[in-house]
Amino acid sequence: MSLLQRFQVDLGITEPTENNTDSSQSQSRGGGTNSSSNTAHSRNIPPRASSEQLSAPSTPQQRLRTESLENKTVRKSKRRKQFAKQICIDRGLPEGSLDEYAELDFAQMLILTQATLLLQHRQREKEEALKFITSEAFKEVMKDRLRCCLLSPNLTPYVIDLAANVMAYAAKNLSTFKIPPQALEDPEMLDIIDTLIKETLTSQRSNMKQKLAHSIKINSHISVLAKAFAPMGYYETTANHWARYAFLRASMVTFNEIVDEGTAALASHKKAKQKRNHTPHTVTPEAEAEATNNNGASQPEAEAEPDKTATTSITTKDTTKIWTVAEYWDYIDLPLCKIRDTAVAKEQTTKGCKKFMEAIFTKILQSDMKAYPGTAYRAATPVFKKVTIAWQKAIHKELIW
Repeated sequence: MSLLQRFQVDLGITEPTENNTDSSQSQSRGGGTNSSSNTAHSRNIPPRASSEQLSAPSTPQQRLRTESLENKTVRKSKRRKQFAKQICIDRGLPEGSLDEYAELDFAQMLILTQATLLLQHRQREKEEALKFITSEAFKEVMKDRLRCCLLSPNLTPYVIDLAANVMAYAAKNLSTFKIPPQALEDPEMLDIIDTLIKETLTSQRSNMKQKLAHSIKINSHISVLAKAFAPMGYYETTANHWARYAFLRASMVTFNEIVDEGTAALASHKKAKQKRNHTPHTVTPEAEAEATNNNGASQPEAEAEPDKTATTSITTKDTTKIWTVAEYWDYIDLPLCKIRDTAVAKEQTTKGCKKFMEAIFTKILQSDMKAYPGTAYRAATPVFKKVTIAWQKAIHKELIW
């Protein structure tokens, strides 16, 4: 086929020749695969519907979310209440006692449970603290500690405001006195401790007074008295302790003399009064009339006259107050106060006052060791030069007011 014929065939101007027919047939055979694949592909594609055959989309049936959550919450709450009711039956609790708890969410349950456990733990600690402060073990601890307070060489008074200041000091030093912290939060336990402190101080003062009297009676050396004073536990005694003990013993000697003199004066006064009451006497009419006229004026003067028996003297034995044996510790506070006032008047600094008082107590100790020499084997000086126990040292420094 010429080029012209091929061009005509391509343009469709002339009919294809036999060769063209063969080539077209060969081309149709060669492209048969594409035709068959196109046919197969066309079979898989569904026919496109016309616009008349299309219908409007149906509305989906949706369940409201809020309604489903509410129903779920109600069912869960119902199951919880049923479980709580069964627990009440099994544990013997009152019916409905767990209903409010069952309505809480998980976080609220945990918080409420923790709060309940803490409250129970606090109540248990409170009960244990109350049990301890009423036990004999606590009483023994208080006896030991309060004896140390009374033996302090720096103790201000032995009676005036002592219990209140010891209680305040103990509240700041709970470990020293073995006081449970829970006791400070409960008024009932505070009253128990306060009463115990007052009673123990009274009994310890009485015990010390007996030992002082016994040492005077048998002329004991100051070291023997110090050993008798020491608590059951380990206690360090220094020269300052000896000086204070010597002061207590010297004051007791003076006090006993004052008591004896007061007792004798009181007996003499009663005897003279009885004698005057039994002595007959006559009253003249003039004297009776004068007494009647002056009765209104003399009575107020008698009421205004000060009570001489209420006055006190601590510098001499000539005291108008009639002291009794039971008032020894009240008497001790008076010379202590006098010594302190004298130190303040003569010294202007705290250090100077301390040295002034130490000098006075040292002289008293020297006089005591001459009056009660004891035996040759008694120690001339205390074993300890200074206190090293922390709590004992703290009492000496802080229990001062």
